[in-house]
Amino acid sequence: MILLKPDAVGSDGIRTDVEKLIQDTNLEIVDRCVVTLCREDVLDVWPRFANEKFPISRELNTLYMTSGESECFLISGLRAAAKAVSIRNEIRRAHRGAPFANFLHAPTDSVELLSNITKFFGTDRNPSRFVRHADDSEPVGIWGRLAGEDKEKGLIAARQIWARVQQGGWSSVWREPVVGKWVLHLKRGALQSIDFGMSALSELIPEWPPDVVVSVYLEAEHRGEVALLSGTANGIRTLCWRAADLGLLARVENSSQPHTDLSSVPPSVNRPRPV
Repeated sequence: MILLKPDAVGSDGIRTDVEKLIQDTNLEIVDRCVVTLCREDVLDVWPRFANEKFPISRELNTLYMTSGESECFLISGLRAAAKAVSIRNEIRRAHRGAPFANFLHAPTDSVELLSNITKFFGTDRNPSRFVRHADDSEPVGIWGRLAGEDKEKGLIAARQIWARVQQGGWSSVWREPVVGKWVLHLKRGALQSIDFGMSALSELIPEWPPDVVVSVYLEAEHRGEVALLSGTANGIRTLCWRAADLGLLARVENSSQPHTDLSSVPPSVNRPRPV
């Protein structure tokens, strides 16, 4: 099964690419349906977000997935499930999106696949017969400052950012360029979860309010990296080590020299450590 998310449904180019990839991999679309998901539907497809560890992920994904129509393709053929995942990955590489607004969904294991097919292509398509599957993965979610008194502010920030994106596109929420000789950049990385990464960024720069933390983190994930702030050589280097300790991928840029990526330096290197 492949689920075209709202931004894919609204793009003739992506739809054409998906259908061509299905044909090129010797698969056949045997059924399809157009659906408009509600909040509960989103949790049925991605039950991880029902966990309170992921409040910001849940809010962003729900706002996105309920923003318009989605379309499900039921496909058949040799190794259809694995090929569907490959098609999803190919589309995401070709059409870069945000970490949650990423065009396609394709189930990655047999439990998720059966659950998704039952929900959208049950014999009588009766939602009352659907049972939500369990997500046994254990990524780290929200923590620290962002999990405390700023939790509700984080949800409000997510809603405000999505409203701005709806009006002006993703570029409307990108921040102004950071100017300086020594600049710290946050890089996109395969972190535990969006909520974990945002929590770590909030700990790294505690003076930033939740709306800045959420928008800057999304910009890094969407664009590959984003400049956080500038300062002295020692201060920026120390922040880079601190970022690594928090589980973030970061690099220091000296504008007078080729960039130095410090995120891959092993912990055993003798380096200044933050208090």
